[in-house]
Amino acid sequence: MVDFGRVIRLKPGWAFLGCLVVGFVLGLIGVIAFAIEADKDDWVQTVCTVNDHVTVYDECRREQCHGSTDNRYCSTYYEPCWKYYWDVEYTVESASGGNFTGSGYVRYATIYGGQSSNRYSAENRLQSRPIGSRDECWYDPITQSGDKGISWFAPDTTFGIVFMSIGWPIFFIGAVGCAVIILMG
Repeated sequence: MVDFGRVIRLKPGWAFLGCLVVGFVLGLIGVIAFAIEADKDDWVQTVCTVNDHVTVYDECRREQCHGSTDNRYCSTYYEPCWKYYWDVEYTVESASGGNFTGSGYVRYATIYGGQSSNRYSAENRLQSRPIGSRDECWYDPITQSGDKGISWFAPDTTFGIVFMSIGWPIFFIGAVGCAVIILMG
C-alpha cells in the first residue's frame, strides 16, 4: 500500500499558490470565452437556405515555433489546404421595417495538407445540410459579409460562465490562503 503522506509533502503555501495559478487560468479562459460569445448578443435568428457546397483549395499560413520562452524561434510557412463552406441565403427584417435578403458562407472546416481521408470526412459533413435544405441560423447585422457573419450555432455564454464559476472561487481561495500564510509569517 502506498502511503501518500510520505510521498507528497507540500507546504500549505504551495497548495494555495497552485490554487492562485489554476484558478486564474480557468477564470481567464472563462472571461475570454464569455466575451467572445457576449459580443454576439446582437445576432439575429433567421432561416438559412443552402444554395451550394463550396470547397476551396488555398495556400494557408501556418506558424511553427521552437525553443523555450527565453529563446523562442518561430517560422512562418504556407501549406496547401482545403476550406469547406455552405453557401447560404437568408432573409431578415431590416431596420427600416422591410425585409433584407442576404447571402454569405458558413464555414465548416479548414483541412491542412493533402489528407484525402480528412477531405472525404469534411465533404460528407457538408452533405449533412443538402443543397436546398433550410435550417435555423444566426446572422450578424454588423459584419454582413464573408464567413464571419453567419453561424449555424446560437451565441452561447454557458461555457464562459461555467469556467468563471469554477476558476474565480479557486483563485480567491488561493489568494486568501496565501495572505493568511504571509500574515502569519
